[in-house]
Amino acid sequence: MSKLETNAKPSKLNKSTKSNNGGSNRVTKNNPKDYPRSYKLDPEVMNVLKSTLDKINEISPKKVSETRLLKALIILSPKIEDEKILKALKEVW
Repeated sequence: MSKLETNAKPSKLNKSTKSNNGGSNRVTKNNPKDYPRSYKLDPEVMNVLKSTLDKINEISPKKVSETRLLKALIILSPKIEDEKILKALKEVW
């Protein structure tokens, strides 16, 4: 044994895994994050998004990103009438 190995303090991690009958104590997350997602948008839809973003940025005191605009539109979507959403969906298909 080297001098470093003899003077080193034992690892707390090694103690916890040895006390569990040699099994490993792995911590795993049950719920993976739901983001980031990637969506492909048609050029027409991107143009509409960009024009809306330009209009918002003209009146907004701070610059708004595409992501923030999409988040805001998603938050507003429950207030939109279902018929309007269905009409828009028919236009998309």
